[in-house]
Amino acid sequence: MVSIVGMGGIGKTTLARTIFDDPLIVQNFEIRAWVTISQEYDMRETLLALLHVTEILFGKRKQEDSANNVAKLVDIMSKHSDEQGKGKQEDSASKFVKFVEAMSKHSDEQLGEQLRKNLYGRRYFIVMDDMWSSKVWDEVRKYLPDTSNKSRIVITTRLSNVAVNFDSDAPHEMDFLDEDKSWSLFCDKVFLGEACPLELVEIGKQIAQSCKGLPLALVVIGGLLAKSQRTIEQWKDVAENLASIINLGNHEQCLKILALSYRHLPIHLKPCFLYMATFPEDCEIRISRLIKLWIAEGFVNPVVPNSLEDIAMEYLKELIDRNLLIVRQQGTLGKMKSCIIHDLLRDLCLREAQKENFLCITKSLIVHGSCSTILPSEIWEMTQLRHLKFENIVLPDPPRHSHLVDSQDSYILENLCTLTTVENFKLTEEVVKRIPNIKKIKIAYRNDFKGSKLSSYCLENLARLSKLESLALDMKWSKENCVGNFALPHSLKKLTLEGCYLPWEDMRIVGSLPKLEILRLYDRAFVGNVWNPSEGEFGRLKFLQIRSTNLEYWGAENTHFPSLEHLNLSFVYLQELPLGLAEIHTLRFIGLNYCSESAVNSVKQIREERESLGYEDLQISVGY
Repeated sequence: MVSIVGMGGIGKTTLARTIFDDPLIVQNFEIRAWVTISQEYDMRETLLALLHVTEILFGKRKQEDSANNVAKLVDIMSKHSDEQGKGKQEDSASKFVKFVEAMSKHSDEQLGEQLRKNLYGRRYFIVMDDMWSSKVWDEVRKYLPDTSNKSRIVITTRLSNVAVNFDSDAPHEMDFLDEDKSWSLFCDKVFLGEACPLELVEIGKQIAQSCKGLPLALVVIGGLLAKSQRTIEQWKDVAENLASIINLGNHEQCLKILALSYRHLPIHLKPCFLYMATFPEDCEIRISRLIKLWIAEGFVNPVVPNSLEDIAMEYLKELIDRNLLIVRQQGTLGKMKSCIIHDLLRDLCLREAQKENFLCITKSLIVHGSCSTILPSEIWEMTQLRHLKFENIVLPDPPRHSHLVDSQDSYILENLCTLTTVENFKLTEEVVKRIPNIKKIKIAYRNDFKGSKLSSYCLENLARLSKLESLALDMKWSKENCVGNFALPHSLKKLTLEGCYLPWEDMRIVGSLPKLEILRLYDRAFVGNVWNPSEGEFGRLKFLQIRSTNLEYWGAENTHFPSLEHLNLSFVYLQELPLGLAEIHTLRFIGLNYCSESAVNSVKQIREERESLGYEDLQISVGY
């Protein structure tokens, strides 16, 4: 079993046909058969097509074909033209129709058993082209005998999850052509083996690159240019209207082939795929953002006990398995971070979306403004709201409806996960009750508040948000310690503090957080000359960044930061870094930007000390 996998138009069938017609294959296999599996798969037609070949070859039915002829399966489902010409195609098709009529009295099982007998003991090479479901293989495999005689079966499919279901080696995944191969294929189609005229090379390469390595697009455009005038003006016109040329007129075959992938999508994936048209061409799409948008649009169906995010991620994986989306970036642990969609598939999304009145794309996907957005009180009644993200927003107090029975429970935003960036957010008991499952908050306290301690903003209630994982507090315009008695929830994994002017003694509030992994301290988040961490603090902290502080002495030991991996200091004028950092075996990177020379020298000493302890090399980055 050999599986060839890739998106529509990438060349799977062409590769399989090249192998099928190779002289070595013709010489070494007694039987060669090619069958195209349509989306509306019919088991009986597949068996009849395969059986017809073996009947012709071995004279099970008397045919006029000579025994020395290489049998060619005429697949009535195939959309590809027969190179032998229309006359021979019609003749072979009529023979196949007569064969089908003669077999009409036999059941599918009888046809399959006859096929198995014809193949048994003989070396065969079968191509099953464009397979959409592993069910096809499950039904046919019992009639394809394995007698260890080096017979081969080749499967082509657009669906990666189908390919991995076969008892075969790892699938051969078709990739896009690079620039050189794209140019070579383009020239073959346009000039039929001749060299490209020098005056057309530059514009020709521009056209070839615009096809983004998709062979189908190169073939379609190449076929058009082969029949057009070879002038710079004509080719420039093609380059400027590439998408419309591929999508419209006599060249719709390209989009029709790609449209098969869309039509075969399950109903729950179609809106997710069409939504990709909202992103600009060549846009690298952050997967975390895409999932939030799908959920916000209502495309993701809830399935207990999975979260909507988990279900949306499964949707995404399905589209990737179908080669409709391409993973662009992966994290260090293999987690997908971003994806892209090929321009032609995006054009397909646009066409289908407009046809179905799914959405309308304009060129005017952005509004910029520096003012804060004041939201209406009705925002507290949007119980399905999941992510509220603005540059700057002002949230009103929750409405009170005393005439309603149990009215407060009616407006709890149980689904709200993200809330950014809220100005002068009053975390009253009433507000905290309404956002019980919030995971991410960013709050900015501007310099227009009254009072120096922010007591009316109830920051101590942060500790009551038991699901909160990421918190950012921006107070950079306060210029004084105005946080007051604030507390933090033990669920925090990521914390960013800016301009809080807290004394380093209050760092115990942060250090005691049991799950904290990322800590960013910006623009005098903490002030004072000395920071002495306490024993047992920062047990899980992996990333620490400090920018702009008057800290001069840091009395850290390896026991204070046992899990630290990344340390970044900017505009921090420490006399030296704690030598105890050398004993933190997890530490991999220290970055210093605009720090003192003595601090830089102490980092070098830390690296030497680590080497003497036998730890892995420490990466150091210094900038001024």
